[in-house]
Amino acid sequence: YTVTVIADNFFGCKPDTFSQSFTSRTKPKAAFNVNDTLGCTGNLNVVTTNNTLRASAYVWDWGDATPQTSFINPTHLYNTQGQYIISLVASDATCKDTAYKTVYVSQKPVVDFSVNDSVTCDTARIHFTNLTTGATNYLWTFSDGTTSNDAEPDKNFPPSLSYYNVKLEASNSLGCKATTIKANLILAKVPPAGDFVINPSPTISIPLYTFSFNNITLDDNNYTYQWTLGDGSFENSRDVVHKYNDTGRYEVQMIVFDNKNGCPDTTIKIARIEGQPGYLYVPNAFYPNSLQMQFKTFKPLGKGLESYRLQVFDAWGKLLFESSQLDAEGSPVEGWDGTMLKTGKPMPQDAYAWRIVARFRNGRQWDGMSYTNNRDASPGNTFGTVTLFR
Repeated sequence: YTVTVIADNFFGCKPDTFSQSFTSRTKPKAAFNVNDTLGCTGNLNVVTTNNTLRASAYVWDWGDATPQTSFINPTHLYNTQGQYIISLVASDATCKDTAYKTVYVSQKPVVDFSVNDSVTCDTARIHFTNLTTGATNYLWTFSDGTTSNDAEPDKNFPPSLSYYNVKLEASNSLGCKATTIKANLILAKVPPAGDFVINPSPTISIPLYTFSFNNITLDDNNYTYQWTLGDGSFENSRDVVHKYNDTGRYEVQMIVFDNKNGCPDTTIKIARIEGQPGYLYVPNAFYPNSLQMQFKTFKPLGKGLESYRLQVFDAWGKLLFESSQLDAEGSPVEGWDGTMLKTGKPMPQDAYAWRIVARFRNGRQWDGMSYTNNRDASPGNTFGTVTLFR
């Protein structure tokens, strides 16, 4: 192309002319592809495909301070982790165009993990400790069909006859991934399903003191049993009949042990005996001038009595005191203060005879007082002596 400029003025002078010629060209279009933009092994071998249009010369820069190259489709090996920008300058000896691509060199994560337990009885409550290095994202896949993206998940595995498998896939921020699978990692054994019923009922009233603990666990020759009956007694039979000595609340525990898989199961139920069992204790001395009220009179201590009669005699058999009063709990109310019946005359220091006839609310007749707690197997006495101190 030629461009001409003609210049003149208003005075009629001869015009002046200037011409300039130039050539218009189509600029090259730089373009290329690479075989891969991410290396996850610490290396990346880049193979280029030059798709440039209208160019005759090329300059490749690899972004890693290595020499440039002018091949049409060069290759290049990266062996240091990092981010690199590849540039291609394409020219036709007059015009130029530039294209860029970014590639990355990284390492796969090293994937590993551990668990707090691998074999349990009943539900396995597992905490996973992530030992992976070089990762930022995680995908846990469990063989029960569930997944988790937590770094260190907690998971419950229900009892099963088969093992659970666990797969962990870890990736870094560039997308490099690695996976580890631990097969047959977790076994949540199925425990025996222990249970029992209490007969005649979980709560009985005196004078009943006996329970039957009937085992309704599946009858299996591999099972053994251990009973703790709540009163210091133990049994190891399948069913238990037990008599308690007193009213109260008894925690009955049955442990079923599966000798085949080593798993136990524990069942706890409460057996109650209600009512007032009753007791009666007769002191053997008292001191009317004592500063402590419990020592000032001769008053038997008891509870749960239905009927009661206390008599005190002197050495010649003369009745000095008599009482049959009981409060709402069946406890004696009155005590002898050491004076003579009717006259109120103080009796001298001496030993005096007493006699008691009593029956408890549960129908049991009081069988007497034993100051040795029956250590010598001798029966108690419904009569005795009490010493009055002055």
